[in-house]
Formats: sequence, structure tokens, C-alpha cells
Amino acid sequence: MVKKNLEYIANYSLHKRFNNNLRYFDNPGFMDFLEDLIDIDYALLIHEDPTQKKKNRYSLRHFHVKIDWPIADAAEDLAKYLRYIQNHLHENGDKQAHILQNKLFEFYGCHHSVGGRRTAGLIAAQLLKKLDCISTIFVSSSESRAMYKYSERAVSKFFLIQLSVKQVEALAQKEGMEAEKFKASYLYPAVGYHIGISEAYYMHTVHSKPPEDGKLRKIKPAYNWLKLRDEFLHPKIDAMDAKPISYSWVYSSTS
Repeated sequence: MVKKNLEYIANYSLHKRFNNNLRYFDNPGFMDFLEDLIDIDYALLIHEDPTQKKKNRYSLRHFHVKIDWPIADAAEDLAKYLRYIQNHLHENGDKQAHILQNKLFEFYGCHHSVGGRRTAGLIAAQLLKKLDCISTIFVSSSESRAMYKYSERAVSKFFLIQLSVKQVEALAQKEGMEAEKFKASYLYPAVGYHIGISEAYYMHTVHSKPPEDGKLRKIKPAYNWLKLRDEFLHPKIDAMDAKPISYSWVYSSTS
């Protein structure tokens, strides 16, 4: 992430005040710089600056990042961790290998037919699990109209949801807030309705966690590897005093 490399990006006006410090998370102009790059780049890498010895300082270190790791290798790595295999992906036959590859996608909240960006994101998440660090992957998908978050805690999906006037009034009453205050804190206006940001928080089931006894086990394809744990409606970024509230949307008949 240096000025010379940024000049090669087509249809991108280089930040007028760009300097090496603009890459750092604590720089006041960092978020504007990040937003400009998100519009045109497919993968950005933010991590701790190894040159800083006395303090933790994070920076945007690389852009145009690509993780080149075969799906089969990622599935094998996960299956070994979960004790479904001992040595290699095909040790119990091609059919089980195919099931384990599909289950890799389910482990990260996706169908095995998803597009390249989501596949790249979950492959990156599985690869970073091998490193001695805590990592978080964010993957946006215009196809699914969602953003995925993979961390050491769990899997989350963020959605843009549409709320009618009646739904807004009911939610405001439930939270003990005036409707206008609620809309100002949580919603974005649109013609005839409002838009909110919802998060579905998933947890892994016993079938997608390592067995307590550490012994090898057989794969059971019919059992889910993820379950919905909770759902939240997030406040707007400028609503500093507001907090996420519970709001069921994924399985709601009105969604």
C-alpha cells in the first residue's frame, strides 16, 4: 500500500493528501481513504504494523489481496480439525469427500454453489485459523444483498431490511421510544418505508465442533452445522448512545 502502486488503479483519483501515515487506522483521514478503496477493490488487508514495537498500531497494509488455496485443501483442514478424517480428504471415499467440501461452505453460512467472492472469504477465514492470531473477515455480496462476518466467535450475516410504518411504530413502542427518536437512531428513510441494518448471529452446533473425546467420528450430512443464535437491529453509525436491539427477521413471515 504505497502511492506508486495506487497510481496503477484504473478509474481511481489518488487521494490529494495521501502519505504513508494515511494508511494507519488512527489517522483522521483513514476511514475516508478506506471507503474510496472499498468501492473499487476486491480485497483489503488491515493488520498490526510489525515495525511498531512499543504500541499496537494497525494499518491498511495491502490491497488487491488474493488467497490462493484450493477448496479441497481447506475442506481437508477443517475435517481434520473436526475429527471426521485423520490423514486426507478422500480417505473414506469420494462421496464423503464431496460431502465434507459442501459442509465447509455450510460451516461458514453459505451454500456450496455461492459465487467467487464469498468462496474466497470463507477460504481466507479457514486459512487464517491456521495462524497464531485472531482475525476477522468481512465479505460483502451484492448478489445475496448481505455482508458476512467470520471471526473466532461465530458467523454473522448483516442485511438491509425494509420496515413499514406499522413495524416502526411497534418497535418504537416495544423499546419505549418515541417513533421519531427511534427512526433517527436506527433507520434510514425511503419512500413509503424505512431501511434498517439487521444482524443474524449464528453459532456452530456439536457436529461442527471438535468432539470432546478427540476420537474420529462419521459424518452425518443431515445434521445442521450452524444454528441461528440471535438477531439484532443495529443503530446508525452516528447514534452514539443507541445500542443494538433484538429483532427477529430471518424466519419472520413478514420479511
